Amino acid sequence: MSAVRLANRKIFEAATQNATHEGMGATIVAAWIDDRRMSLVHVGDSRAYLLRAGSLDQLTADHSLVAEHVRRGTMTPQEAESSQLQNILVRALGTQDQVEVDVDEQILIEGDSLLLCSDGLTHMVTDPEIASTLSTYEPAQPAADRLIELANEYGGDDNVTVIVIRVIAEPTGFMARLRGHSKPVGKPGGK
Repeated sequence: MSAVRLANRKIFEAATQNATHEGMGATIVAAWIDDRRMSLVHVGDSRAYLLRAGSLDQLTADHSLVAEHVRRGTMTPQEAESSQLQNILVRALGTQDQVEVDVDEQILIEGDSLLLCSDGLTHMVTDPEIASTLSTYEPAQPAADRLIELANEYGGDDNVTVIVIRVIAEPTGFMARLRGHSKPVGKPGGK
């Protein structure tokens, strides 16, 4: 979280020190995975999703004006999808000297897929299409590539950033233990 706050301060300072950067900001979604524990930080409308057993769950809540209206019940999710206010953020990096960062922790299990993405994906590709793509394309990179292709096929109105992480079983058995205790052979700098 301290890295996010530092980034916020640097963006804010750059925006206040240079008139050409006035009003600049950024969104962030980032994950730190240690063994099976995932720590998630988030500001703005970039999102994190978890696909587990075929069910896609959005782990982050957008910090946008329309998302606030939906949470308050003054706008339906369907109205929000077509609203001209979709890109108005109520929280972003660099727009204020301090930023509130959403933090979450999850325990990941074998078979989970984690998706970190920008709104360039989520404004163009529906959640059911995201879930289907994550389920259909097994290796992480082809799944990420296909999601980017879909966003661009549907108009690609914004930049599209996609990271897919697959949680796989840890290797077990004699060879895995052997690899865990092996040491490099040879001399430093030698052949």
